[in-house]
Amino acid sequence: MRSKTSITNAAFIVVFITTAILFHGSALLKWTSQLMGESEDGAKNFFTLAFHIKHSASFWWFDGMNYPFGEHVMYTDNQPLLAAFLKILNWVFPIADHLSFLLPIILLLSFLGGAYFLFKILQTTGGQDWFSIFASIGIIFLSPQWMRLKGHYSLAHGIIIPLMLFAAWKFYSTKSKWWLAIFPLLAGFIHPYFLVMLSLFAGVYLVLMLVKNGQLLNFKAWLYAVLIPAIPLIVFQGLMWITDTVGDRPDVPYGYLFYRATLSSVFIPLDLPHGAFFYKNIEGIYQPAQEGNFYVGAFGIICSLLGLVAWFLSKKMRSSNTFTFAFIALIASLPVLFLALGLPFTHWRFEHLLEEAGPLRQFRGIGRFTFVFFYALNLFAAVTISHYLKTKSKAAITASLFALLILFSEGAYFSREVNELTQDGSDQFANNVWRDQDFSSFSAILPLPFYHTGSENFRTVETLPIMTSSMALSFASGLPLVSVQMSRTSLSQSLQTVSLVGERLVPSEIVNQHENEHWLLMIDPNIELPYHQTKLVASATFVFEQDGYQLFDLHAKTLNDLVEMNTDFAKSMTDSSFRLNNPITFISDKYIYFNSLDLDSLKTNRAFNGIGAKEFVRMNWFPLLPRGTYIDSIQRYELSFWVYAGDQHAVNTQIWFWERKNDDELLFEATEIGDHITAIIGEWALVSYPFTPQTNQSDFEVLLHRDGPSMKVLIDEILFKPSNLNVLKPGKLNLNNRYYQPIESTVVK
Repeated sequence: MRSKTSITNAAFIVVFITTAILFHGSALLKWTSQLMGESEDGAKNFFTLAFHIKHSASFWWFDGMNYPFGEHVMYTDNQPLLAAFLKILNWVFPIADHLSFLLPIILLLSFLGGAYFLFKILQTTGGQDWFSIFASIGIIFLSPQWMRLKGHYSLAHGIIIPLMLFAAWKFYSTKSKWWLAIFPLLAGFIHPYFLVMLSLFAGVYLVLMLVKNGQLLNFKAWLYAVLIPAIPLIVFQGLMWITDTVGDRPDVPYGYLFYRATLSSVFIPLDLPHGAFFYKNIEGIYQPAQEGNFYVGAFGIICSLLGLVAWFLSKKMRSSNTFTFAFIALIASLPVLFLALGLPFTHWRFEHLLEEAGPLRQFRGIGRFTFVFFYALNLFAAVTISHYLKTKSKAAITASLFALLILFSEGAYFSREVNELTQDGSDQFANNVWRDQDFSSFSAILPLPFYHTGSENFRTVETLPIMTSSMALSFASGLPLVSVQMSRTSLSQSLQTVSLVGERLVPSEIVNQHENEHWLLMIDPNIELPYHQTKLVASATFVFEQDGYQLFDLHAKTLNDLVEMNTDFAKSMTDSSFRLNNPITFISDKYIYFNSLDLDSLKTNRAFNGIGAKEFVRMNWFPLLPRGTYIDSIQRYELSFWVYAGDQHAVNTQIWFWERKNDDELLFEATEIGDHITAIIGEWALVSYPFTPQTNQSDFEVLLHRDGPSMKVLIDEILFKPSNLNVLKPGKLNLNNRYYQPIESTVVK
């Protein structure tokens, strides 16, 4: 018996390796020599794992970004459980420098493990081993998790959900229940999405088992049904409370319904050749998901439909333990599928309930929850065919071969799509040009152009390719990045960090605490920097140039020294600047508009300067420049204002800009406030929106607006002027809406 098992396992491994070579052979060579994902997500998710393994001092805290604060590992997408294991292994064997080769192998082995646990479940049907081998391997190679190789590596572990199904099968056959709590908790430390989807599956599965076993009145059974899915969630959250001290992370990230799955993306092969039939012949059925393919496969759909019919018509099928288990697992996966589809929140009667969804809204990429349904559906389909194979009839064998042909044919086409989308990744980590340099005299890396996309609702404009290059430099040198490319960074930390690279108006507390340090300034010379950042570069000392980037030695204290230099410059311009004398000013011949909103009638709890600011609901349309604002001069203008950035989502409010002439639209643009922040004082940010008229005699309209939660936004000190005209407001030193002296009312308690 043991010999037969060994032969069967060997056959399984041979078939898996053969399929992997046929489907992904050429891609495997690329994956082991470069990143599998070409996007900034791929670079970030590799970098956070690699840096944490090699350089981070703590298992719980990641030191590679957001200097000097760092970040909790669960918010870096660096697969903390795997990272901890590899970190310990790296103490014995120096594997961190070879991770670009090892990570694809680890993920491939994970898919191998997933196929194996599906195979072990199918073996228990008593059907033929050959079908169990091919069906389990065919299912795993069609898994939508392969698409996560584009950059979300933590979600590409193919072993996790099949292992959970195996634990569910063990509970069905042996009543061994605690693995249903242990696996979701462990999986949560690969990625929290696994924790939520598996806990939800476990809870529904246990309730269905109560129904199946006639235990609806059994208190102890209900207690287990509640505790088992709840324990991993409670333990996980408890560990987060203990280890994470940050209290102002983004509460509701953007995209909960935007990144959902659709029925089309689940049940129609949109990305496969035969998907063209649906485009041409079923009008209106095409509705792709924003995150791409979640297709469950024709094998799963057709064979599961046959299995459902058999379930209701055949008493023999209903008496089969394996078939009943697979049926219950399929039903238990449906609530997870509904969640992936955004139900019930996509229906207008229930859309308001999304505001009350609490922690669930933190999981914006809900389309990924379809993974559970994919495996449950295809397992049920395979169990159905395996059950018929017990008859050993020619019809059953023919049908099973035809089903496998469909499964592997779609898998082959799907693998082409995966290979195409993962072949152009960066090789900067594998061939790191910074590896042999000595950077021991520096404390951190400050890249310019600067990038910060960490707080979800506070981001800079995208600045590729310096993202990947600076991460490669950080990994090679062990120096943390001041910049951020993560997911839930503290809002207050974000304000402090972004203020470092803005116009230097007030001293920085970060700099005060690290003023004796030397930071490595990394410059992309192909990108034009703002004037205030060129002054920063001019104050640094050139080190050397490599790989197209210029490196400078920046004494951290220089950042605060620039505050005094800029203040002195502003003072020198006071005599030659145009003076504003009233809180509200409009001078038509100079095209100057100023509104400080410093009026008693507008008194608010917070104000940037004075006692009042303008508060408005951003779902409404607030006019910065009302429609019809007329400009008869082609020159560059600046529209600036101060916004209170201490509220979540304030700086992702959108700026809507129109230029028209005789009702003809000459130019339209919609951007976010965060794209135009040029300075920060406390929790207030200066927004500078420059534009040049397309023609003379055109009129303009600039509005603030954003759909979504009905939140309020505070703005103060609106100034519109020609860019080349210096405008001075009497009182505190204020040149061109830049305040060069502390503002006592910046924060009103």
